[in-house]
Amino acid sequence: MSRHLMKSLVILSFILLGSCASQRGGYSMNLEQKKIIKIASKEAEKNGFNLKNLKIVIANKNWREIWPRILKVNPHLNDPTQGRNFTVVYYRPKKLQLGGDLWVLVDNASGEVILTLPGK
Repeated sequence: MSRHLMKSLVILSFILLGSCASQRGGYSMNLEQKKIIKIASKEAEKNGFNLKNLKIVIANKNWREIWPRILKVNPHLNDPTQGRNFTVVYYRPKKLQLGGDLWVLVDNASGEVILTLPGK
């Protein structure tokens, strides 16, 4: 993995840590968000992630800022969120480390997983 890619992913993680509302940090989730997190968590487990080692963050406010940075390191991706109402669920390791994180985007209407993007 290139140093540039590693640096970009670390920067993205710090942006999320500093500015997103956390599930366990006094953020009140409604029933729909709990349902979406359940869908995203099943997707995370399906991709081999152990939820006991991860913190869950709702990252909706930051997605439009983060997407261009993701495209810099993954230029082959197309934005699957065009015209959709969705929730961004970000899983990050409880212990600070490089990699081991996961983005899961879930369509709010259908519950479809739009995108699963593991960190590197």
